[in-house]
Amino acid sequence: DVSALAGETVNSAKLRRNIDGSGGGGGHAATIYRCTRPATWTEAGVTWNKYDGTNAWTVAGGDYDGVTPAPVHFVEATALGWHEVTGLGDFVVDALANRSGIVSLIVRADDEAPATPKKTEGEGS
Repeated sequence: DVSALAGETVNSAKLRRNIDGSGGGGGHAATIYRCTRPATWTEAGVTWNKYDGTNAWTVAGGDYDGVTPAPVHFVEATALGWHEVTGLGDFVVDALANRSGIVSLIVRADDEAPATPKKTEGEGS
């Protein structure tokens, strides 16, 4: 919720994430989109197929807008620890102007498919 920034000029925004090693590795292309279910998905219930543990996404993997604001492309980090994805200012501006200050994002691997983990260098098949 960035509603406290209403009336301010937004010059930039970034997503800061901690890569802890429990994922499938990095080094692959990914994209950040605006989630179109900002008020209904739940952190405890969200899965590939469900947005709250009970109800299905319209599209498996999450409902998102691929146009407004423009998606942000990046390469997933391979090293563990804190990493930043920059270029998210338009998501904050859009949230303030059109979404009651709520920034809701979906990060998807560009070649994403369910049950297809990404391999890190040196891992076997």
